[in-house]
Amino acid sequence: MAKARVDWWQSQKARPYLISAIAQFNEIAACRRKNDETMSCESIFRVLGTLCDGFRARHEETDDLWAWGVVECLLGNPSNRLAVYGTLMRGKSNHRVIGGIAGEWGCGFVHGRLEEHYGFPFFVPDASGDAIPVDVLSSAELPASWERIDRFEGVWYNRCLVPVHDSDDEVIFIANIYCKASFSQLQVY
Repeated sequence: MAKARVDWWQSQKARPYLISAIAQFNEIAACRRKNDETMSCESIFRVLGTLCDGFRARHEETDDLWAWGVVECLLGNPSNRLAVYGTLMRGKSNHRVIGGIAGEWGCGFVHGRLEEHYGFPFFVPDASGDAIPVDVLSSAELPASWERIDRFEGVWYNRCLVPVHDSDDEVIFIANIYCKASFSQLQVY
């Protein structure tokens, strides 16, 4: 007989947090029925805090896989998206590196600037920078391909997350992009 999966909320330590979170979700539902969006949003943030507290009560050490899962969910699964510019774009010399990954292609813009070093373009994120056109690959195969693509990009580039905009400058989603290595630190922009 297969062992049943045990989720964090099944622990006795987490039970009070779970009960509180369920009550808060019910409050959110009531606010939504009354079309009270402000109260509904405030309740959502409270319930997220309660769930995080419950998770911490269950796990003595930080489980960063869980935390990354939350980030993935909140940001719309950016690990399934890659924004490319320069030689990785469709029809360019290094597109072969990602060309075999099945998925859907789209277009968008990222804000920043392109610098050229050693004959290659390097993206530097900058919220007040130019709108740089990118091709965007959306694929469930990307997470299994990151190590290979990271190896290809080498020490000169680091993968980071950026908002991708449409032609009206609205953010359409968050995607990975290869940035100039010195910009690998998390930058809020």
